[in-house]
Amino acid sequence: MYPQDSASFQYFVIDSNICSSDTLIVELKLYDQLNVSLSLYEDTICIGDSVVVNAFISGGSGQGYNFNWSNGLSNNAQQTLVPVQPTNYTLVVNDNCTTPNDSVSVNIFVNPLPDPDFDYSINTGCYPLEVLFSEVSSDSGFSNIWNFGDGFSSFNLDTVTHVYNTVGLYDVSLSLINSITNCQNIVNYQSFTFNKFKEFFSNFFKFLSPE
Repeated sequence: MYPQDSASFQYFVIDSNICSSDTLIVELKLYDQLNVSLSLYEDTICIGDSVVVNAFISGGSGQGYNFNWSNGLSNNAQQTLVPVQPTNYTLVVNDNCTTPNDSVSVNIFVNPLPDPDFDYSINTGCYPLEVLFSEVSSDSGFSNIWNFGDGFSSFNLDTVTHVYNTVGLYDVSLSLINSITNCQNIVNYQSFTFNKFKEFFSNFFKFLSPE
C-alpha cells in the first residue's frame, strides 16, 4: 500500500462462519515533503566581515528539525559565517519522522582588503611644521582618505602636504577603499610630535633685540 494522501483505513476479520471481528480504524497522516531554503543579505564579503544565514523549513512533521551544517557549524537554523576564503556551506535537514532529508548549499565569496601604507618627511619638529605624506601602498588606483589627527583630512591624493599649527601628539592614518568590492583598510602611525621650540626661540631673540 502506497497512499498518496492522508486517509483513514478500517480493518476487520471475518471467519469461516462469517462472523466479523471488531473494526480497527487506522488514521494515516502524510506530511508534505521537507523543503529547506536559505536567506542571506549578501554572498560576497570582505575579509574580517561576517554574514548571517537563516534556514527556513517547510513540510515534514513541523517539529524536531535537525540542522546538520557542514564546516563544523552548530545545529541551529541561524549561522553567523566569517570565512577567510571562498567557502561552500551545505545544510542537510531532517525531522523526527521518516520524511526524506532535504539539503541546500550556498557559496560565500571573500574579497581581500587593500594594503595601505605611507611615508612621511618628518614626524617631530617645531610648529608650524609642514609635513609631506606619500602613499606607498602596493595597491594602486584605490580611493583614499587621509586623517591628520588634528581635525583635518584629505581625500584621493597620493601625495599631500599638511601644516601642523598646534602643539601636540597626532595619530595620522590612511584609509584605502576599493570602490568595486567596497572593501577598505586603514593604517595608523602614532605620535607625530610638534612643540613650541620655534616659538620660544623667536620670542627669546625678540627679547634680546627689542625694536
